[in-house]
Amino acid sequence: MLSNVFMAAVLAVPAMASLKDLAGCDPLRKDMNCPPDPAFASNASFDFTTASWNQGLEDFWDIDNDTVHDKRRLDFNTDGKGVAMGMWQAGEAPTLTSRKYLLFGKVSATVQAARGPGLITALVMKSDSGDEIDWELLGAYEKQAASNYFYDGKALFNTYNDTYGLDTSSFDSFHTYTVVWTDKILAFSIDGTTRKTWHVGEIPPGSWPQTPMHVKVGVWSESKDSDRGEVMWAGGEPDWERGPFKAYVKSIEIEDCVGWCAETEGGVAYQYDERTWGWQNVRIQGCKKREGPALIPPTGTTGQPGGGSPSRTGDEAPPTGSVNAGDAGEDDGAIVLRLSSPLAAIVCLCWLLVL
Repeated sequence: MLSNVFMAAVLAVPAMASLKDLAGCDPLRKDMNCPPDPAFASNASFDFTTASWNQGLEDFWDIDNDTVHDKRRLDFNTDGKGVAMGMWQAGEAPTLTSRKYLLFGKVSATVQAARGPGLITALVMKSDSGDEIDWELLGAYEKQAASNYFYDGKALFNTYNDTYGLDTSSFDSFHTYTVVWTDKILAFSIDGTTRKTWHVGEIPPGSWPQTPMHVKVGVWSESKDSDRGEVMWAGGEPDWERGPFKAYVKSIEIEDCVGWCAETEGGVAYQYDERTWGWQNVRIQGCKKREGPALIPPTGTTGQPGGGSPSRTGDEAPPTGSVNAGDAGEDDGAIVLRLSSPLAAIVCLCWLLVL
């Protein structure tokens, strides 16, 4: 449970700081003409225990410019602990952002958080239109992890965030933090156990993530110039004389369900145009077969569909691969997909496993 002071701080924060943002085009703005986003289009992983600056890092990840020019912020000499993401002073926020995107799927990161007030270790899924799903590990609180949620760039953490207890320290032990995102559910798990599942309706359909997301991982900190409510939320400001402060990332696992595309060929990318306003309007380059009903405009629109929207009415059949909501509970730890295509089954095979 959150303390009264901690909850008050959360409610007082008008806008959360975050990892460095490398996105530059909002696909839901009709004048942006965003280029296609390359898709993972399958399962992908990155093992930081075998990586280095010269071994595949920049093929998989975009790296913020400050870190590129100060390589000590990513230290791979960690005796098997993966990459150490370090901060020496206020304003530093080493950030890795995946070059590819997923449209529904599962993301897991095995992480040991940075210790200290005002330090935040984060796993982020974020779309170019401002939808965001986070795991945040606050360095002031040893045995807890927090989930966070934004839609269209608007912080909805007062309503849809949660804090979860850990059996062991997030600073001294590695834990695996997972997000499952589909058109029906948004689920958070720790070390294979589902801790929270949101369903469409609990989060309004108009505030449901609708556009492809890339994956970000990194650390950031509060400073003397930060909003006071935000500093309270983070447990204070860092004492830089005790630094540097480091988080360790051992591995990232990503599964892209490709917007329920049942068959792909060649390079796959997510494309946008003036008709893009929901997930079924995202065109999938390289998709040979995509099943599901037409997307229903949100109620109250006049000719031009708006931003986030429901994907269907309750009377319509769900598309191939959609979640059986009754199988996704908070305590059973299992999320089951119905798949009718062999390729889709291969792409999302581990959906059949217990989280």
